[in-house]
Amino acid sequence: MLSSSYRVAWAARRPLTGVLLLVVAGHLLVSTLLDLFADGDVLVILDGNPQVSGAGAATWARPAVTVLFWLIGLVAAAWVVARDGSASPAEAIWHGMRRLPVFALGAVATAGAAGLALWTVAEVSTGPVFVLLALAVLVVAAYLTARVLLIGIGWAVGEPRRVPGRAETGTFLLAAVLLPMLLGWFRGQAGPVPYADRPLDALLLAAVIAVQAGAATRRHVEPAAPERPARVWPFATAAVLTAALTVGAVTQNPYQAPVIRTGPGTDSTVAAVGWPAGQHPVIVTLAGVRYCDDDRCTRYHGVTGGPAAVDSWTTTTIGADGTVVKTSTSGGEDAGGPFLNYARCVPDGCRTAYLPVRTSATDKLDMSLNLEVAGASAPDGALWFFVAAPVSGGAYGRYRLTLIRCAEVACATPERHELGVTDRTPSDDYPDGRRARLTIGTGGRPAAAFWLGHSILRYTCDRSRCGQDFQPAGEAVTTWTSSGDRAAALSGDLVFDGDRTWQLGDFGTGESGVVVLARRATYVAAAVAAAPAAGFRITVGSAEPQRYRRETVWRCAGSACTSVPLDTYAGEGRKEMLAVSEDGRVLVVRDDRVLLLETPL
Repeated sequence: MLSSSYRVAWAARRPLTGVLLLVVAGHLLVSTLLDLFADGDVLVILDGNPQVSGAGAATWARPAVTVLFWLIGLVAAAWVVARDGSASPAEAIWHGMRRLPVFALGAVATAGAAGLALWTVAEVSTGPVFVLLALAVLVVAAYLTARVLLIGIGWAVGEPRRVPGRAETGTFLLAAVLLPMLLGWFRGQAGPVPYADRPLDALLLAAVIAVQAGAATRRHVEPAAPERPARVWPFATAAVLTAALTVGAVTQNPYQAPVIRTGPGTDSTVAAVGWPAGQHPVIVTLAGVRYCDDDRCTRYHGVTGGPAAVDSWTTTTIGADGTVVKTSTSGGEDAGGPFLNYARCVPDGCRTAYLPVRTSATDKLDMSLNLEVAGASAPDGALWFFVAAPVSGGAYGRYRLTLIRCAEVACATPERHELGVTDRTPSDDYPDGRRARLTIGTGGRPAAAFWLGHSILRYTCDRSRCGQDFQPAGEAVTTWTSSGDRAAALSGDLVFDGDRTWQLGDFGTGESGVVVLARRATYVAAAVAAAPAAGFRITVGSAEPQRYRRETVWRCAGSACTSVPLDTYAGEGRKEMLAVSEDGRVLVVRDDRVLLLETPL
């Protein structure tokens, strides 16, 4: 029975192919035109494929367009098959358009009835009873929908009084629903294909229509009926031209939409990302350092060595020339410690060394508190370290702050610059091990920052002296950063940068959220709560529905922030790192994906 459905479609293959090519051409053309009118939506080009996010009309119009072309194509394909191939593809499409209002009303009515039945079941039952009733409703709804659709197709092809039997309805469900669902699953497993998502989806729609038309009309035709030859090349030309128009529109980008390219993720926790001027990005993960050979880091040269870049244990800094310094602490006072355990990494490899924090055995530290350290490389090759050593005194203890310069990695003669002592505050709910930051610009001047009690203390040294500055920051901070004489903090949906504050909107839960200072602006990457891609989903039981997040980048300057959505993924917010190139391009790195925003914000 199933094989006869496909033989029916194959017998009328030439006019049927013409109909399907017209459906492909129309679907591609209308989808491309909708991109030009994405008012209220945000359109981006992700790996050569237009993606729309938002709640505007274009977002809702896209699935509606797909359903309309499916209905038109199904009626038209059934018409040419039932006419033994004697109808032209253009006549069949016109016939489908004339019957479209009736089929559209039927689709809305059946979908509404199924939704109302499921809602009723959800209101009157819970647990296993709900599962059984919901499955029963879905089975009955699928059966009745198939039966109504077969009756409608019979009316469309000229046999309005014929009622399909149970066997015919069941065969149609197998051939026209389950097999297309399998095709759709394989298409979903293939994932995005650069520049080809829309043409592939249109071809998949055409394949589904062909299968359904054959299954719906096999009782209306004789398989051996002669087929009138039909010219296919005009319709193939139209489909090729619209496909070329679709790809050309993405390539030329008349929408002026942000362009995003992706690469493979790191498959390891990301600790830091930098983008030195005139170079490709540098990515530091738990496993090592990657010196990228291209801007998406699809190829890279990896080096390892020194302390592992574990969050809250090791601080990692990427210098202006791409040199990576990883700094942590090890050893106790009984062994002459604690020591700075650090590594200086360049493309040729990593060199590791140790440096005592204390100047002598009489130098006592309060090791009941955490030792905070950070390191960075200067343009002249020297290493600088910022050390916040806990000492006794005050109501909650104190930190002794020091900047240490090492002319070479071995640091035989360290230069220590005392910055002073500051009182420790009551618990500020910020995790230890992340409080110290150190950056060195192209001029070689170190700039240290220290998080303490919802404030950021900034220190710097020049040839004559070392000085301190103060900057308030928000509470319950997700992350913060410093660069030169600036510091910024991300607290919930608020960004603090000196005396300026911006509100971004809720970006949900999880490990997501990072802030970077670059190009006289403040950049933020975080995952906002988002809706999944279009499709029908059912959640059974008491579990919460699947959450989705949309990675988003903001650029805040002056009094406003501009944002660009990148990609959408399932689950809670993932940890990401952010870097900005000298020309304004933005790189976001996660363990599952690398995203490069080619269009400067």
